[in-house]
Amino acid sequence: CGWYRDSYMESSLQHHPTRELAEELIAEIEQGIDGTDIRPGIIGEIGTNHYHLTALEERCLRAEAMAARETGLALTTHLPKAGVAFEVLDIVAEYAVPPDRVVIGHADIYQDADYHARIMDRGAYVEYDNIRSANNVPLGDLDALVAELVGRGYANRILLSHDICWRSHLHHYGGDGFDYVARAFIPQLKEKGVSDEAIQTMTVDNPRDVLTV
Repeated sequence: CGWYRDSYMESSLQHHPTRELAEELIAEIEQGIDGTDIRPGIIGEIGTNHYHLTALEERCLRAEAMAARETGLALTTHLPKAGVAFEVLDIVAEYAVPPDRVVIGHADIYQDADYHARIMDRGAYVEYDNIRSANNVPLGDLDALVAELVGRGYANRILLSHDICWRSHLHHYGGDGFDYVARAFIPQLKEKGVSDEAIQTMTVDNPRDVLTV
């Protein structure tokens, strides 16, 4: 539900005002997608591959923020570059979307505890979502980074996931599969001293809160 990033957006979006785009999303959320009764549980994955939003990405984000405000769904983002999270949070705030309804994704691509803490201090969730062994994101220090932030008191603002998007990520094709976080990464966190309570918060409580309308 929503639009991904500029290079994936259809050119026809240029011809529709922001409010009309928002109404399209609201209809999907309240009635169903493309004439079905399938309704989305979150708006996204939305964002950019740049250090800033393009003009079209910003307009779509504004439409998505309107839809989030009026339906209660959370927003999940694709923001692999440092700094752009604050631009997104500032725009979403203009539409009175609570920051705890925003997920800043791909945080593991830019592993900086202080930067992530500043995002969470704004009230948003930080998502480490490229957790798999066959990966171009360095996992060697990610367990230490998450453990540090948990130690600072941020467990209630951290989400963990895999970003499985290719066949090669699945067990059937030789990948880590959907159980990698539970099977491999959680034990690493425990070795770093992360408590069962904090793990419950990150893997059960936080996702439930984000997906509850």
